[in-house]
Amino acid sequence: MPPWLGWVAVVLLSISFTTLLAINLVITFTVPMISWQGHVGGLVGGALVAAGFVYAPRKGRNVVQFAVAGLVLAVALGLTTIRAHDLGQEPYPGDLVPSAQSQ
Repeated sequence: MPPWLGWVAVVLLSISFTTLLAINLVITFTVPMISWQGHVGGLVGGALVAAGFVYAPRKGRNVVQFAVAGLVLAVALGLTTIRAHDLGQEPYPGDLVPSAQSQ
């Protein structure tokens, strides 16, 4: 196998990844009823975990990778809990319309 073939594969994979990411971001921001906050949060969280995995020092690599993944998971769970609590305080849209039974 020629040595340059590896670089061609890396370039093609990078182009494919970037194209897929761009398409997903366009869909996220243009289609109604899709949570752009969740998608961008997932992108940022995934990038942080990937960076933690790739750039972890050789010494103690497992500990650093576990800590980064655990920290991102804890932040995601915390933000989800806060948002769920906030949604619980808002009236459900169906509750705002008087029903025929209540009259």
